[in-house]
Amino acid sequence: GQIAEQQGRVAEALTAFQSARDILVERAAYTTKDSESIRKVIAAHQYVGNVLRMAGRTAEARAEYKAAEAQGSLLPAAASANSRFLRTLSITYEKLGDMDGDEGRWDEALRNYGIRQKHLDDFAMREPDNTRLQRERSVIQLRIGDVHDRQGKYALAMPCYEAGLEIRRRLATQDPTNLFWQLDLAIAHERVGSVHENELRLDDAMKAYAERLAILTRLAKVEPASLRWQRELSVSHGLIGGILGKQNRWTQAREAYERGGVIVERLVKADPENLMWLDDLAHARVLMGIAFQHEGRLEDAVAQFARGVELARQVAARDANNAQSQQDLAAAICYHSSARVAMKHPDGKAIAGDCEAGIGILDSLDRRSPPTPERGQIRRELRAILDRAAAR
Repeated sequence: GQIAEQQGRVAEALTAFQSARDILVERAAYTTKDSESIRKVIAAHQYVGNVLRMAGRTAEARAEYKAAEAQGSLLPAAASANSRFLRTLSITYEKLGDMDGDEGRWDEALRNYGIRQKHLDDFAMREPDNTRLQRERSVIQLRIGDVHDRQGKYALAMPCYEAGLEIRRRLATQDPTNLFWQLDLAIAHERVGSVHENELRLDDAMKAYAERLAILTRLAKVEPASLRWQRELSVSHGLIGGILGKQNRWTQAREAYERGGVIVERLVKADPENLMWLDDLAHARVLMGIAFQHEGRLEDAVAQFARGVELARQVAARDANNAQSQQDLAAAICYHSSARVAMKHPDGKAIAGDCEAGIGILDSLDRRSPPTPERGQIRRELRAILDRAAAR
């Protein structure tokens, strides 16, 4: 199951993990409950939940994580005395926090991440030289930063990202041959860069993203067959393209987006069931459309946006509880509609219908979780497009 998951073979990984879970649950039911048997059941639920998330089956994934949490309550005494048991259980709260963040439940996400952070800090105090614990502490710092970042609270996000970056820089320096620690460092640079970008410190953002690109280029050369390195390399090209676009260097931006898009196309062909890669491809199409539009190539832009909307709809349909996927669909609709208005597309009713659908998606999200600045901006742009379409 782990091998299939690492290679992006979602269906195979799920079958293997479900089989392991069922065996462990059955065994635990017929043996004296002890901390190790329950710990293995908790871990199995987590593995199944992870792959279900990859497949966009978020309701089922949450059920697996909640089942893991429930198993943890069976042995409260062991949980306080057995650090291995508590470490495994603690991961459940991180996974639940991830899902809460995806669904826009910010307070719940921070609560679950806070439980995980407290556990990790306690473990690290007992084992200050344990590099695995230090790495996990960096992960939770970035997760908490993400929750603040996605709400536009950049002043709260940056200290979390910088703390995570510092931990990861120490680990990567300590063992330069550990490729996964190198990847961790690259991702931390990305998070710091994102805050710089959002606060329009573009040179600082470009520096951080260039660090990420350099690391991933090295990793892809060391292991050219690794689909994970290829995916992360595509992300780096997209980030660089984003800064180039904000610097009005649109041809260079498009070229960066295209380099990333070529990689993602290969990944989706390798595994169409991998929802993350499908989502990456939708983003790549939208980004290429934005660059084409700024270059004045409206027909090319509309074609890319149309494909981006089609892909974003597939992602949103397969992961209906994911607030970010729904918001991304609304944003893709916004770009597509704007480009059609700009090229004087004759079907104004179709454009208006798409805009209204996008606004409906955002309204639904706002009923589920507190409104965010990003949603508000997309809604304003959709309404402005509606007004332009009506004026024609």
